[in-house]
Amino acid sequence: HRAVSSAVAQTLGVTHESPQLLLVQHGRCTYHASHMEIRVDAVKALIGG
Repeated sequence: HRAVSSAVAQTLGVTHESPQLLLVQHGRCTYHASHMEIRVDAVKALIGG
């Protein structure tokens, strides 16, 4: 699904990586991280959890 991931990356203005976590809120990417940089605490803070 490389075409889909490339389109998402271009639309959101991020570089595609795998594995990768993108948090999209109201149509914009508010958090993106890959590999060992993915932080649950950061995501929880952004989503109010």
